[in-house]
Amino acid sequence: MTARPGHLRVATVSVHACPLAAPGAWETGGMNIYIREVSRHLSELGVDVDVYTRRQGPEGPMVIPFAERARVIHVPAGPARYLPKERVVEHLPEFICNMRDFVADDEAAYDMVQSHYWLSGRVSGYFKNVWRVPMVAMFHTLAELKNQVSFGPEGWESDVRFGTERLTVAVSDCLIAPTALDGNHLEQYYGANGDRVSIVPCGVDLVQFRPGSQAVARATLGFGDESIVLFVGRIQQLKGIDLLIRAAAILAERHRAGL
Repeated sequence: MTARPGHLRVATVSVHACPLAAPGAWETGGMNIYIREVSRHLSELGVDVDVYTRRQGPEGPMVIPFAERARVIHVPAGPARYLPKERVVEHLPEFICNMRDFVADDEAAYDMVQSHYWLSGRVSGYFKNVWRVPMVAMFHTLAELKNQVSFGPEGWESDVRFGTERLTVAVSDCLIAPTALDGNHLEQYYGANGDRVSIVPCGVDLVQFRPGSQAVARATLGFGDESIVLFVGRIQQLKGIDLLIRAAAILAERHRAGL
């Protein structure tokens, strides 16, 4: 595969997380936003980005541009609806076949394949070999660490995930970690070569998130001068909100606090 001259072109694989999904839903959060914003900023730098994700609804076009040089391609793989991630893995062969057909019909040629999350690692590894291009991978979460904080065996990650993560680490030319600690985890638990781990901190949208007047914010929300405990995140067991609620109850007994 020979990429188009003049522009770096990247195939980004995000099987389960569509960058156009509305934030705040059960399986829609920071990863979706991260992929969208990284793709958008790469587009501003003159990089062509195609994000391949699994179609999760029966309506809407297959291809949706969302920046000057960035677009999402919704790949049919399994039923066109939400599926739990452990079910999505069953449809990865179909995802690969349909993505391969789209790339051929589109006459697309890529300089690099980028993988997000373990589900995408298997897909990206296939195309790395077929296209003979470098592969960059970012896991976002790791099975080994999730199991360490699991509430019990029923929450443990599958052997399929462990095997796919280890294979992805082995075949990737570069592994992206948002912090040095994440990079150390890749080396400690997955045997990653430190020379192939790049620490790339996550950015912040300074238009959306910026310093402001605390007094104005309190007045707008109807708060006085009492202490406030704030939780920001989705209501999921893994986020540990149960620990916060128990801690808040203890605080309420000892101090005047709001939640």
